[in-house]
Amino acid sequence: MTDPLAGQSQEPGTGGAPRFLVLSALLLAGALIAFLWYGTGRKDSQPAAVHLPFGSAEQVYAPALSVEAITLARTENYLHQEVTTIAGRLVNSGDRAVSRVEFNVEFQDQMSQVVLRHSFISAAPQPLAARGSRDLEVSLEHIPSSWNNREPVFRVAGLEFVQQR
Repeated sequence: MTDPLAGQSQEPGTGGAPRFLVLSALLLAGALIAFLWYGTGRKDSQPAAVHLPFGSAEQVYAPALSVEAITLARTENYLHQEVTTIAGRLVNSGDRAVSRVEFNVEFQDQMSQVVLRHSFISAAPQPLAARGSRDLEVSLEHIPSSWNNREPVFRVAGLEFVQQR
């Protein structure tokens, strides 16, 4: 009796080439999808630097905004890092309401040179009314050891007026 499959002998490896190409194509497609998914997701999740307007009208109004009654406190957080908290009172002595104010806080050394400049935006649920004030607080972890341990200088770097209706 003759074996019907005897004439169709295959050498090892001759049928694996198409399987290898399909598997490679699937892996490449999966890698491409993963790159597009995670690559674009990371770009969108990175916070963009946001700055408030500081045109001529804002620059003229900036001297009406000041930070008073500044207090400094140093504490240690749960990771044993030293945190410096700056608290004060944001005062609007002008005649316009302000919704947000951007500050540059400058820490200086003994020779009055800036050793750290930290930018932040002060915002609250309610706008800061004309001739009004509100509490202000910012905490920082990494202040250089060359800081002179005096009050930092607050400079207005931008502001947003309340829209008139």
